[in-house]
Amino acid sequence: MTDTTTKDKILDSAEKLFAANGFAVTSLRAIIKDAGVNTASVHYHFGCKEGLVEAVLTRRAAPVNLERLERLERLERDHPNGPLPLEAVIEAFLASALQRHFGPTQNGGLFARLMGRAIAEPEEKLRAIIQKIFGEVLTRFSTAFKRALPDLAQEEVHWLMHFMIGAMVFTVTVPKMQAEGEPLPERRDSERMVSRLVEFVAGGMRSTVTGTGQGGRR
Repeated sequence: MTDTTTKDKILDSAEKLFAANGFAVTSLRAIIKDAGVNTASVHYHFGCKEGLVEAVLTRRAAPVNLERLERLERLERDHPNGPLPLEAVIEAFLASALQRHFGPTQNGGLFARLMGRAIAEPEEKLRAIIQKIFGEVLTRFSTAFKRALPDLAQEEVHWLMHFMIGAMVFTVTVPKMQAEGEPLPERRDSERMVSRLVEFVAGGMRSTVTGTGQGGRR
C-alpha cells in the first residue's frame, strides 16, 4: 500500500465516521480499524486527531473556498467602485457549496452532514479548526457584504451572514419539509436551488436595510 493510498483510506474512513457519529465520539481507534491501517500511519500523516479533523474538513472545503474567492474576485473586478450587487455576492458564497451537493455529478451529501456536525458541536478545538479553514473567506465576504449593504453597520452584516450560512447548512443537511400530497422537488436541480436560496437570503437582507423586518438596527 502506497503512502497516498494509506492517507486517502484514513481520510475516507474518518470522514465517514465523523459524519455518522460526530467528531468527539469518533475515536482514532475506530478510524484505524475502519481504514485497515496501523496507528503509526495516522500519526505519520496527521500527527494527532485534531490534525486529522483539519485534513478531513480541508480536503472538501478548500475547493469550495477557492471557487468562492474566484467568484468574488471576478465580481470585484467588474464593480471596482461603489456598492456590489447583493444577489451576486450571495450567489458567489452559496453557489459552489450547493452545486456540489445538488449537482448531478457531485456527491456532497456526506460532506454536508460532516459540516453540519462541525458547526453544531461546541468543542473549542473544532471551532478553532473551522475558523482556520474558513477565516479568510468569511473576512473577504464580510467586506463584500458591507459594500453591498453600505447603510448597515458591520455588526449587522455579520449577523446577516450568520443567518445566510444557517439557511445554507439547513438546506443541504435537512430533507425538504412538505405538505401531504406535495410532490418532491428535483433535488439535483442545483441552479434552481441556488436561485431560490439567493432570492430568499437577499429578501431577508434587504428587509433589514429598509426596516421592514425585525432587525432594522443601525
